[in-house]
Amino acid sequence: MNLEERIAQAYDNLNNTDRRILSLIVQDPAHFASCSAAEAAGYCSVSRATLLRAIRKADIPSFAALKYLCGTQHQEIRETGSTIRDIYKEYESVLYQLLLKPSFEKQAKLILESRKIYLYGTGNEQKAIAGYLKSRLLECGILAQELFDEGEIDFCLSSLKKEDLFIVISLSGTSPALIRLVHKLHVPGTMSLTRLKDNPLSLCCDHQLYVSTASVLEGEYELVGAFYTVIDLLIGKCRDLQQIADPGEPGSGSSLRRQILKHYSRLSETDRYIAQAFLQKPENLIDLSISRCARQLHVSPSALTRFAMKLGCEGYAQFRALIHVEEKESSPVQNNIDWYRSYQVLFSLLQEISFAPLLERVNRASRLFFVSAYSRYISVVSEMMRMFLPLHKSAYFYAGEEAVAYLPDLLEDEDVVFVFAPQGNDKRIDDFLKSISFSNCFVCMISALLPFLSSEPLDLLVQVPGIGEKHDMQLGPFYVLAELLYVQCRANE
Repeated sequence: MNLEERIAQAYDNLNNTDRRILSLIVQDPAHFASCSAAEAAGYCSVSRATLLRAIRKADIPSFAALKYLCGTQHQEIRETGSTIRDIYKEYESVLYQLLLKPSFEKQAKLILESRKIYLYGTGNEQKAIAGYLKSRLLECGILAQELFDEGEIDFCLSSLKKEDLFIVISLSGTSPALIRLVHKLHVPGTMSLTRLKDNPLSLCCDHQLYVSTASVLEGEYELVGAFYTVIDLLIGKCRDLQQIADPGEPGSGSSLRRQILKHYSRLSETDRYIAQAFLQKPENLIDLSISRCARQLHVSPSALTRFAMKLGCEGYAQFRALIHVEEKESSPVQNNIDWYRSYQVLFSLLQEISFAPLLERVNRASRLFFVSAYSRYISVVSEMMRMFLPLHKSAYFYAGEEAVAYLPDLLEDEDVVFVFAPQGNDKRIDDFLKSISFSNCFVCMISALLPFLSSEPLDLLVQVPGIGEKHDMQLGPFYVLAELLYVQCRANE
């Protein structure tokens, strides 16, 4: 077990002084590998006894053992990223640390007990993570308001209540502006989501979520896909607690029923008719567009939108996501061991695939496209596009039925197209593949580990072990896959 793994395992039992000391050690292992115990204590501004107590809590029995671990850690940092196999090992180590962590029960309870959830990400990567957390919370029947910048936060300050929860997402947690922002939030509870290192943001928040990361490509890139997997685990615990609090009957629609009862006095006669239809036969309506659903219920699309908004949703799309909760409440949540094994299968499968043709075409290409036939996956394809920008290619992302209808006419022979289809292929995906078959562009399909039936040949098919059911698709593994694909392309430059 390396230095960071020991700290991760002991983290919840550390006080603030312990965390500060261990954070300094992790940030500069080379220094601690070469100094004496007295010099190390002085560097940390603590006594020698305090230093030794802190490292013993992390299962490091002596300062000599610490020096050995720091020396090993420093060597690993210098050699990280030398081969693709090393990178897989780094990622597997990061995810294993998550497996060893507590079950996120404390944080999940806090989310479920909060009146309102606010989310704020400090940069592009963090905003993408916030967006993913927002969508996963919605699957649990929990609405969250995502704030874009400090100006929007200022507008909300007057409406914040002590029962609210403000979640701040930052990689480093060291921005002075961010710390000042959190200090403004006097009323609501605050929770940080940051790297597994003691940082000013985590210290000034009421609650913390930590994520282990790793640097690869000789320190040029930091693997952050584990942020998405932490969210998947957190949502799994939320669902566990929801089932314990209100098990209901399979198919009873408890989350939807709670929302309807909560807002029943505001519902018109038409609204109550719509509510009854969804409560009785949600499976007949769940996959219909708003126009088709309106025709089936003999109401107008605007009536469906008004009904959804009366239940606290922003529109019909959010309401459909709320209905998806009903199918999930009757199925068991995957435990941490099963979750970790799914990632092991993913890494094993990836190491069996020859990516050489893809890497060669990416190097030749001047344009990369990231495409999904469904608009609900726009966050994934947009994040994939953002990851690949350092390759200095023209990168584009598109999602939705209209996008896949117009895009084929614009593709050129040297283009590389990543098609994102987490639920396997269907007619819309197959039609898109047929429409681009006339070109010589390279097509890499990213799909769940399902039988893939298509009349069109694929240049590369990468399949991810399924985590979740049809309407409970955890996308964390797909973010991890996208990051690993990018790292392979960078390593091949």
